[in-house]
Amino acid sequence: TSDLPAPEISWFSILPSLPLSCRLLIAAVALKATPRSGWTFMPKRSPPELLEEVRAGKCSIMMNSHLEPVRLVALVVLRITRDDGRVLAHIGERRPDGSIHADCKLPGCKQGEGETLSCVLTKVLNGILAPIRNSVLVHDTGVEESEGMSERINVATRYIRTVLHAKLSDTDSGLEDNHVASFSQPRMSTFTMQDSLIGTAAAAAAAAATRRTSVACMSPSALQFELFALAEPGELLCEISESQRQSSETTYTESRTITPDRIHLFAWVQPEAFEYLRTPTGRQLVQLWLDGVVVPPEVVQAAVAAVQVARNP
Repeated sequence: TSDLPAPEISWFSILPSLPLSCRLLIAAVALKATPRSGWTFMPKRSPPELLEEVRAGKCSIMMNSHLEPVRLVALVVLRITRDDGRVLAHIGERRPDGSIHADCKLPGCKQGEGETLSCVLTKVLNGILAPIRNSVLVHDTGVEESEGMSERINVATRYIRTVLHAKLSDTDSGLEDNHVASFSQPRMSTFTMQDSLIGTAAAAAAAAATRRTSVACMSPSALQFELFALAEPGELLCEISESQRQSSETTYTESRTITPDRIHLFAWVQPEAFEYLRTPTGRQLVQLWLDGVVVPPEVVQAAVAAVQVARNP
């Protein structure tokens, strides 16, 4: 669709969608105006390396109201809700060696140069969510912004997420057919080993108490969900010509083929559980559980087949 509701926007959210030449110019000015001695935190990348990140589409850089450089990372995510209130959440990714990396988040991708929200939505729905793309109805749009330090490059970063709120029209979509495992609220003793790694006994006790409080505030079924597998298809590159920019038309080409090594694990989770699993504590809890999960070869094959059928009906 091309009539997605427009969220309230700020300059921070506009910058990532500008042409690359404009973003490179803005980044170069911001980096040149601030000597390395003037950074609040010393970056782990030199100005040329930071500019290369901008050129590669990983981020944008501009000056904030305090005349300090700030790195911007823009994402578009899809929050799909079922009739029972559960949200579709990405729980982890299966690596080529078979291990699973915990990463609880909403499905989505970065917004590239010149891409509209409709363009990014098409990318996501033609990608890993292809099996349910005809059952997703977007009804609202919002923008969430947060700030923090990027541990990778030690630069102040503003994260901008455009959230597309959607409903699942077909509850019998077959999305859960590739079942992997069942997750239920663990016993509190699960935390004991990790608590001992935190540091002092007092710190461990405080951390354990906080975790128990977080879990106790949820309903008994909040941390119970079924894990299923989805395959990531060939990445879609959004090719936009000048005439297409004016007509808002977009074409896509595939840059790589489907590979069974790109398997992601999803689940329908309660909203409060989703927020908990996104925290460092929740991520640690899920990782402990995922360390014992194995995705059977037949499930991998079924997930790949499902996305192939959806994309080539």
